[in-house]
Amino acid sequence: MRRRTLLPSGATALTGALIASVAALRSIHRSPDRSLARAKNALNQDRLIGIIMEGTNHETGVYEITGAEEGPTAVILGGMHGNEINGYRAAANITNWEIDTGRLIVIPLANIAAIEQNNRRGPDGDLNRLFPSGQEPESALARAIWRVVKDADPDVVIDLHRSRGLFNPHHRWIGQVILTANAQGERKQATDTAEYVIDYMNENHVPQTMRFHRFTRVDIRDINRGSGLLIQKVQHELDSTSFLVESTDFLLDLETQIRWTTTITEQLLEQNGIQRTT
Repeated sequence: MRRRTLLPSGATALTGALIASVAALRSIHRSPDRSLARAKNALNQDRLIGIIMEGTNHETGVYEITGAEEGPTAVILGGMHGNEINGYRAAANITNWEIDTGRLIVIPLANIAAIEQNNRRGPDGDLNRLFPSGQEPESALARAIWRVVKDADPDVVIDLHRSRGLFNPHHRWIGQVILTANAQGERKQATDTAEYVIDYMNENHVPQTMRFHRFTRVDIRDINRGSGLLIQKVQHELDSTSFLVESTDFLLDLETQIRWTTTITEQLLEQNGIQRTT
């Protein structure tokens, strides 16, 4: 399969591209309000089916997209961490998709209080550590999100995130990773799906000049990220396949982050039987 080239070849051109990327990132982090406004403007309000924690500072919408034919159900979440712009921007755009089969339940701005402050944590701390398996979620917002996920009875859950660095070169960060949590009865489904999508992304979207940005798969059990992640609770209590997508903002402009996050989501859904209409 032919690889697309996003960056020019040659040392001088590559250096210029990297400098431009860093400048773009600095601009991004100075204007989170603009990103939130764009996300809100992108939401398809005709598909709004519910409000989480209405009347509070956590108030945020739930959206539904249905295909012409019955099929699997997927839940997509963005903005669990408020400073991870690519996730909530991609999820907001997804509310405008058309699909052939199945159903999408989307919570684009899951942690709106944190998003408005452009902070990873909200008033209750790190939202994606408040979903302990076998117990009630540990905040009112986490409990409200869990009710939406549980009531959807999903076949697959996709949680969209962003990291500051890269999984292999930077030991602290897990960027450019798809974390997998296999359903109990289908131990290889998430693994095989993620590896297919990773091969697709590395072959068609990650330039040869950015080999450290190649995506990789990691099983949720193989990393020390603490407990309480949403996809862990999904795995243990709903027996559904789940993925946590970790793109990076290291030397990547925001539009590339959004595009790659969106493409990964589209490919994960397609491999799980939900085809986006083109």
